[in-house]
Amino acid sequence: MTKVATSRCVASARSSVMLALVPFLFAACTGSIEVDVGASGGSSASSQSEGPPPGQGTSAVPSGGVAGFVSSGGSGQLPAGMGGSGGGGGVGASGSTCAPGLTACGPECVDLKVDERHCGACGLTCPEGRECNNGVCGCPNGGMECGGTCVDVKTNGMHCGTCGNPCRGGQSCVNGICACPEGEEFCGVVCADVSRDANHCGRCDNPCPSGGTCEGRTCTCPEGRQACGDTCVDTSNDREHCGMCDKACSPTERCQNGMCVDGGGALLDDGCEGPAQNLEIEQIAVYQTVKIPLMQGGEAVSAEERKADVVAKREALFRVFVKPGSGFTPRQLSARVHIETDGMTETFFSDQKPTISGASTDEKLDSTFQVYVPRDKLLSSSLYSVEVVECGGATANGSVLRPRFPATGRLALGAVDTGVLKIAFVPIEANSSRPDTSETALEPYRAMLLATYPVTDVQMTVVEGMRTSYPINWPGVLDDVRARRQADRPASDVYYYGLLKPTGTLREFCGGGCTTGIGYVPSGVGQNSASARVAVGIGFSDRVSAETLAHEVAHNHGRLHAPCGNPDGPDRNYPYSGGAVGVWGFDFRGKTLVAPDRTDLMGYCNNKWLSDYTYQGLVETVRRVSGTASSVLQASAISARWLVLLVDEQGARWGHPIDEPAPPMGEPEPAEVLDGTGQAIQTVTVYRTVISDMEAYSIEVPVPQPGWHSIRVAGAPVHPFSAPRGHVSP
Repeated sequence: MTKVATSRCVASARSSVMLALVPFLFAACTGSIEVDVGASGGSSASSQSEGPPPGQGTSAVPSGGVAGFVSSGGSGQLPAGMGGSGGGGGVGASGSTCAPGLTACGPECVDLKVDERHCGACGLTCPEGRECNNGVCGCPNGGMECGGTCVDVKTNGMHCGTCGNPCRGGQSCVNGICACPEGEEFCGVVCADVSRDANHCGRCDNPCPSGGTCEGRTCTCPEGRQACGDTCVDTSNDREHCGMCDKACSPTERCQNGMCVDGGGALLDDGCEGPAQNLEIEQIAVYQTVKIPLMQGGEAVSAEERKADVVAKREALFRVFVKPGSGFTPRQLSARVHIETDGMTETFFSDQKPTISGASTDEKLDSTFQVYVPRDKLLSSSLYSVEVVECGGATANGSVLRPRFPATGRLALGAVDTGVLKIAFVPIEANSSRPDTSETALEPYRAMLLATYPVTDVQMTVVEGMRTSYPINWPGVLDDVRARRQADRPASDVYYYGLLKPTGTLREFCGGGCTTGIGYVPSGVGQNSASARVAVGIGFSDRVSAETLAHEVAHNHGRLHAPCGNPDGPDRNYPYSGGAVGVWGFDFRGKTLVAPDRTDLMGYCNNKWLSDYTYQGLVETVRRVSGTASSVLQASAISARWLVLLVDEQGARWGHPIDEPAPPMGEPEPAEVLDGTGQAIQTVTVYRTVISDMEAYSIEVPVPQPGWHSIRVAGAPVHPFSAPRGHVSP
């Protein structure tokens, strides 16, 4: 081994060994440098702070590169194979001098400003997909690296203008700015055509009454209905608005033809008798958020054939579709729904007897018979039959076709038991503002969940609040709420939801686009994923806040995004194009039909409702979760402790550790444990859970063992176990 001593970047003439220079040594060469040169040709260097010997020559070297090699004789010649980002010149392996602007790297002369194998210095190779520009590895074509991937921030909908700035609500990225399609305005969280959008009619945040439509920037109710408050109602049979808005019938009265008459209640003698003549029952469907056919074309649709289940102990609308036969004359008829449970039969019919003049259609509610059955009358053991009867207007020689289904007896309704949806709200103070959690303020959330979720009831509680910084760090807040759920140890079927209201209005908070909520998306929901039943969202007590709650809690139920509005991670199995709901529905809040061209709750578009696909997915999850309701998490049952690694656009950081008596949630995957020198010493299994509505993950990591220094998971930087919670490894 030979030692070569130099002073101020000047090589000693006594050494016969070429000095293998490295750029960082010459960035500030002020002391003595010793280089040990072994048989392999490698070197190690150390420096001491001292001035140059009297009369010794010097070489000025620009920061970050090597301009040249200066010996005690001042030749300025660079050793073969060495180079920097400086002015070039240098000698190749064959002894030839490189042209100006090129540097000798091994046997060739290269331009360190553009060479992807030697970018800025010899041997510095740009990663795949990167190019060398002015001596720095970067994304091609002016792109930006976001989460380890090069993207064009001028057009990328998830990184518009900068990393982590997604375009929401139907916006697209145009020249680095999120913009709505031509002719639409951005209304808080969605792009809307204010000329026909029922939620933003004429201007943003101007909703039409429930059941109404927007045409030419003006709200209108369907024919035969009028706006009473925020709902289009049929004043001819509405007990709360009988004949006119706000004229309510007494509890012993019902509304008939706009008049309050004696005989309130749902179960009454309709005053009709005898099977309807010259008429066939063509279809029978139950509506409990979505349309569920029980019979079509005279054939029963079995529970196994249905796309969605009928839910027991949940209010239902039975619609009876009919088709007149030859010789039928328009007249009033009545439909009866017979429900038999445990040997007891009750009969229900609508207060209004429609005048049937033609075949029933989906879009015209009054072309069908509508019979409401209370929630407590529908059980999983219930049977049903339906009949249409005459009310005095039949001809003497009419034919009896198919006015009853089944022709005799009863059929099993096939309803399934689900359960109660339990929500614990965590009020979160941000920007010195806290959401209202009074019963009145929470009612829009409860109404939204009852209207859309396949549950028998919604129970809401409010737990102790917390505080967070502003602007909001969404993954961090989500982790805080998860830790609160862990500390409270609720029943396993309780969903924790953090409410945020950091500004006075939604428009103030979200004027230029924003995130309105996030939640965990577990790969499997049950007792083992109880800690994934956590989400956070805005709390302005309005429609958008209520839809955000329903969307994020559905993520907690394992539902992915519907393909509408450019969401991340869309459900590849979603059955309807454009994220449309695809089937008719019914909103019990205003007793109005919902058309199949509405978009699914799990997308980012406007005019949301539920498809039968999303509804049935919720049915299956609610049933599983309710089956574990008796399991309460106790501290004595904790058998494992896990660390939580949060990964998002900022990088990786530790969250609150998990202490729960259950296996970890998430999809298993391998990760590398590194020692203090950065060497991989062990492969362990970690568990990844997607965080909805942004490119973020929660990863559960085993508690470190002796010798473990840091962890390397896919798609994230190496992160030391010793880093304090919240410290980011970018």
